[in-house]
Amino acid sequence: NESITGQINVEYKKPSTSEKIYVSGFASDAGKLESNINGSVMLNDSWSTMIFAHAETKTGARDHNADGFRDEPDIRQYSFMNRWDYLRHDLTFRAGIKYMQEERIGGQFDYNRNDPNTWNDAYGINIGTKRAEAFTKLGGVFGPSENMSLGWIQSLTYHDMTSSLGYNMYDAIQKSYYTNLLYQYFPGEKHTVDAGISYRYDHYDEARNAWEVPPERVVPISSGETVESVPGIFVQYTYTDSARMTLLAGVRYDFYRHHGAQFTPRIHLRYEITPGLTLRASAGNGFRTVHVMAENMFYLASSRTISIADDLDIEEAWNAGINLTGYIHFGERELRLSGEAYRTSFIKQIVTDLDSSPDMVFFYNLDGESWSNVFQIEAQMQPVTGLDVTAAWRWNDVRQTIGGNLL
Repeated sequence: NESITGQINVEYKKPSTSEKIYVSGFASDAGKLESNINGSVMLNDSWSTMIFAHAETKTGARDHNADGFRDEPDIRQYSFMNRWDYLRHDLTFRAGIKYMQEERIGGQFDYNRNDPNTWNDAYGINIGTKRAEAFTKLGGVFGPSENMSLGWIQSLTYHDMTSSLGYNMYDAIQKSYYTNLLYQYFPGEKHTVDAGISYRYDHYDEARNAWEVPPERVVPISSGETVESVPGIFVQYTYTDSARMTLLAGVRYDFYRHHGAQFTPRIHLRYEITPGLTLRASAGNGFRTVHVMAENMFYLASSRTISIADDLDIEEAWNAGINLTGYIHFGERELRLSGEAYRTSFIKQIVTDLDSSPDMVFFYNLDGESWSNVFQIEAQMQPVTGLDVTAAWRWNDVRQTIGGNLL
């Protein structure tokens, strides 16, 4: 998935470098109240622990266009995390648990989330989520000159969502397990080799129902269980020539239970042409399994009938991009100039067709071409301390074959 859409890496505060205790609060005239707290304890030279907590509520939604509907949803969210770290010169161990509970209320102001019969009088949207996670990370270095390392990552996730959007209801439970065993070898200062094996297991249990009109009983529309079991192997080589050039090339092989074997190559290059002028380039392909209802649940809030093809395939795309960044100095100030171009070309894709019928939304496999070209140039400067000025121009060319036409 990250090979197609990109990935955000979230780094949590670590007990050894964070505050002993930190508390923050936030309030706005839009009715939002938020509080965050984290605290860390160093138990001894090796063991430490940390607690994170978050609470958020948002009520009193506005109705700026006076249509009787909330402009933004009411939100109640609580989350908690506890992590434990064991750090030694040659060994690192981390473990933790996370829990999040959230409720989002939308629709008309007359909708009452505490009254199950309110939908007789007002349209409402109610989405509840409970998510629990546990993870461990174990790693160590070894070898005559400590030029090898071994790591083992595990994670367990339980995600439970219940939702009602007017007369439509969608409930889903996902149970996931992921493990990754990694080996790293430094044969020299400029070379690094990474290799490993991974395994991912996902169990999905989905149900879509609707109330009869007039509402008397619940009518099942679709339900089912899906299991994905994906073992994989990968190897990656990194060449680093001081700070001037970095070349990363890797391949991985995954075997999907329903889609067979998938081979994924990837290459990244960073090259400093001259001091202050750097070139970055990347190319490769990626695969993604689509879960139509989970990713397009908002269509249940419309009057369209949803039609999903029975033979949906995995998504596959090739992408390539180049970026050139340079700096021009004006005394103590510098102007940053950058230009980039990226292309994503889909070999397989799930099409969302809203054009074939005004009363329906169709999901089916791509039959034709689909691509995205993006070009951007940007200039950034700080003319005086405390003032950043940015100017950018961006051009998007996005096309997809829908209903036999390239649009």
